[in-house]
Amino acid sequence: MFIVALLALGSPAFASEPWRALTLETALETATKDQTLVVIDVFATWCGPCKQLDRETFSDPRADALLSKMVALKIDGESGPGEQLVETYNVVGYPTVLFIGPDGREVDRVFGFVDANTFVDMASAYAEGRDTIEALRAALEADPTNLELRKKVFFKHVLRGDETDALRQAEILRAQAPDDQELWAELQFDLGKYLYLRGRKDYALARTYFEVLLQRLPDSSWSQSALYPYARALNGDGQEAKAIAMLEDYVATSAEPDKAGAYNTAAWFSFKNDVRPQWGVEMAQKGLVLAPNDAALWDTLAELQFKLGQVEAAVESEQKAAGLDEDSYYDEQIAKFQGGL
Repeated sequence: MFIVALLALGSPAFASEPWRALTLETALETATKDQTLVVIDVFATWCGPCKQLDRETFSDPRADALLSKMVALKIDGESGPGEQLVETYNVVGYPTVLFIGPDGREVDRVFGFVDANTFVDMASAYAEGRDTIEALRAALEADPTNLELRKKVFFKHVLRGDETDALRQAEILRAQAPDDQELWAELQFDLGKYLYLRGRKDYALARTYFEVLLQRLPDSSWSQSALYPYARALNGDGQEAKAIAMLEDYVATSAEPDKAGAYNTAAWFSFKNDVRPQWGVEMAQKGLVLAPNDAALWDTLAELQFKLGQVEAAVESEQKAAGLDEDSYYDEQIAKFQGGL
């Protein structure tokens, strides 16, 4: 049963106000007693927007006060109980802040980085039952020609992994705006990336969505954004060589000042997907020629060097990252690599 799977989740890794060190079972019991919601910040240690959310949004006194009225947990989505939570709630990217009712069912979520004003507005609305997927579906029934409202409902279904409802909303949107190529591209991208690639991990179907997008609207900004997830879909579908070739073309056609970032994207792909780590090292090194003070690039290089067994080089690269950025993450990375010496 749904609730049984949830109760197996352990304690979160962080516990400083307003975040609590509770199992999800205890958090749900507390939420029932206090008649409030459980809020779960699902993050990854490497995730820049997650750190930005901590630094700029959760530190805001209004956000802190609001979270203190709920049962707030922080869980690493790539470690321990977080992995099960990611699967249970179809978390398709970091950061994702889940708002869970006392019965363990999702009320709604905040996806990606948002500023303090936006977060407070969204969290307050969810606590009051406003702007949730259920509320928006009801509003859409009363105003079925409202495209912006339907887009919101569509994207909420995509993020939750509701395939049937997401496809139905996409079909209606395309029928209501048949000449809107930008809308068509956005729907194609969201279905490929979030529903099939990240959510269902149906690499063949995700690849098809991206290929249709790239063939039909190659110059669209959505097509440019699709290149990295398309490479992931290709690799997941057993087409590693094609994925590498596509990323090399992506880097070659990237212009300044984004070229260093393109190299990092290619190198990070190599690391996260365990694909040709030596090639990934070369991509990171080329990026560092252009941006020698980019801590994220040094971190990517260190991860790849460590994967190749070049432990001393990995420590040295990570120390350079730490010297460029005071984030404690880099010190934790150094300790991890030094453990391999």
